[in-house]
Amino acid sequence: MKKSLLTAFSAIIIQFAVVMMVYGSALVPHLTGTQVTLEVTPRDPRSVFRGNYARLRLNEHSLPVSSERSRICPYDTVYVPLEKNGKYYRGKGGQLKKPTEGLYLRGRVELKRCVNAGRSVPIQYGLEAYFAPKLEAEAIDRKARFGGFELDVMVAPGGQAAIKDIRIKEQS
Repeated sequence: MKKSLLTAFSAIIIQFAVVMMVYGSALVPHLTGTQVTLEVTPRDPRSVFRGNYARLRLNEHSLPVSSERSRICPYDTVYVPLEKNGKYYRGKGGQLKKPTEGLYLRGRVELKRCVNAGRSVPIQYGLEAYFAPKLEAEAIDRKARFGGFELDVMVAPGGQAAIKDIRIKEQS
């Protein structure tokens, strides 16, 4: 009886610990990150199938990637150093080697097959979908026709990023 109770209790504790580790890793950018502002373009302002998710496309979506290797393959991890250019941060191009200093985004190459290094490749950062409550999502949908958005992102030291806020880009 005691042994089975201890086993059940241990299983519950392990499951709880795994859930907390996943939740904690998602909080890392918010707790340790630096805020940057990126320009984004709405691709599908409000998805009929996904609900109140706005699909976004970062200007850093497709960048040339340099590498010591001759090929860039699907799901390679790419690091995109960021530099401030006026109000916004912009990617300077991707690389497969992790930078030793500076601010950078970590992403994954989204290809179906390997390509030669130096070519522009699509990169996913995990910032391509933004969930909003229904009324906010409808407002984003209406305003999306008039231009892009500004995305405030928290970037952790390892390049992991999380969306903090989204707003309509001011017209100049």
